[in-house]
Amino acid sequence: MTHLGFKVAGHSVNVGKDLIGFNLIALACAVIAATAPKINSRAANLIVALAIIIWTAGSFVSALMAFEFIKLNSAITDSCYIVFYPVLLLGVIIANSAKLKFGAVELLDSAIISLGSASVFAALLFNPLLGFDESNNFSLFLRIFYICADIVLLIFTLLIAINSKLQLRTILLSAGLVAFVISDLYFLKTQVAGNYEFGQISDDGWLVGLFLLAIGMNAVDLREKAQPRTLNIFTGVALISSATLLGLAALHPGHFPNFILIPSFITIIIAFIRMGLAIQEARAASSERLLARTDELTGLANRRYFLKTLTETETGFLLIVDLNDFKSVNDNFGHDVGDKVLKQVAQRFNRVIDSNSIIARLGGDEFGVITTADEDSTEELVQFLLATLSYPVVIQTVPFQIGASIGIAKFWPDQDCSERLRQADLAMYRAKNRSRNSAIEMAKNNNQIKVDGSSGKSGQISSSTWEKFEESMDEKFFENRL
Repeated sequence: MTHLGFKVAGHSVNVGKDLIGFNLIALACAVIAATAPKINSRAANLIVALAIIIWTAGSFVSALMAFEFIKLNSAITDSCYIVFYPVLLLGVIIANSAKLKFGAVELLDSAIISLGSASVFAALLFNPLLGFDESNNFSLFLRIFYICADIVLLIFTLLIAINSKLQLRTILLSAGLVAFVISDLYFLKTQVAGNYEFGQISDDGWLVGLFLLAIGMNAVDLREKAQPRTLNIFTGVALISSATLLGLAALHPGHFPNFILIPSFITIIIAFIRMGLAIQEARAASSERLLARTDELTGLANRRYFLKTLTETETGFLLIVDLNDFKSVNDNFGHDVGDKVLKQVAQRFNRVIDSNSIIARLGGDEFGVITTADEDSTEELVQFLLATLSYPVVIQTVPFQIGASIGIAKFWPDQDCSERLRQADLAMYRAKNRSRNSAIEMAKNNNQIKVDGSSGKSGQISSSTWEKFEESMDEKFFENRL
């Protein structure tokens, strides 16, 4: 503020104020940024501080040359300023990533928006700021670079504002970037017009911008990490604008310097990268969703997806299919062979499942089927399932004759998922007790009725025996199965 006061007072340019004082203030901003609280981001603090130091080095050399203390090539100061922009942008991105969950797609979107907008604005500002008579020299390239870099900073500031709530940290960082960019663009305008004077009051705009950035790095933001908002609209506009600019350049060769078109080319390339990454993420998400509802061993639906479907289905039949004596396969031949048997059985079952039904492995050697078909079609489906087990499962030349017991429960109004499972389970256990080979039993409206015989030996069990069996069943057993 003291330095700005001297400027306003109109004192002439001197070494103490415009060489030493000006650059000491910039260095002080670097120190403030470097010593910011670690809770924000230690890496971001140091990178922003490094960017300010690089800019200060260019400013110091430029001031020495202005006071004619040394005679150096201006490429030194230009190099410092060119390096300053990407380093500062990196620091600001890392600083905001601490509170925003920036992923690769979000960063690429930001790059597309920033570079696409920079290219278009550079083309619009080409005549008023840059002139056309210097279309092939290096100074024009630098001016275009500064305009593009400034616009990238401005656009990124806008993206920060869109994704962040009004926190002191966000306000200070955004204000600092805006102040610095406005000073930069004003400097370019006056320089092209030939009105720029070293040490003019507008130079302090750079110091104001750096100071706000530095204290913004010190402001602590205690918010939880948030997901950035979608930027699809802005990305689309930037991409279309870049493509339009390239199209105009192709129709009118030489109208724009090639330097202006470089950001548009980069924007298109990044857009292709972003599209490829988005396709990969979509495939990965689809694969994750598939795995979340798929049994790892058999590839059928898993229990979680089965229960979800059972809850959402209002009419139809529930089938519980349990393989008979499967435990002996595991005990005598090992779980590896047992897993192979299950895979083959699952493949056979899956072949006869129609579009009205889904099949899932519920766990161990138990499968579940939900079908919305009518009773006749359901009975046919049951026969198909049993028919798939009419011939042995062969594992490494060893045949295994597998049987199954099937319990069926019809869906009734006001019947919840657990009751459906309970009825189907009871029916399945009745079938298993009737035959050790293959049998079917159906539960209807809480009363067990037989709808089909067994394909193997069956024994008749009296109703009194079944009543004792049902009374001995622990209700918690069915709750645990659910």
